[in-house]
Amino acid sequence: MQFLRNAKRIAYALISVLTLVVIFQNLEQTEVELLFALVNMPLALLLAITLALGFLLGFSANAIWHFRHRPKKPN
Repeated sequence: MQFLRNAKRIAYALISVLTLVVIFQNLEQTEVELLFALVNMPLALLLAITLALGFLLGFSANAIWHFRHRPKKPN
């Protein structure tokens, strides 16, 4: 069981480092069209925002799924 915890921590650390490397390699400015607005921002910021929204949506979906599938209490 201890091995699995360490393996998860190593995997999370590796994914975090790789994500930061990809984000910081993309510091150039880019134009992004958001609905009706044209925004200039660094590509790294756009990647970070997208990553944060993905985590937020994944966490929310997981919470909703666990809430709907929780064990029912006997009456």
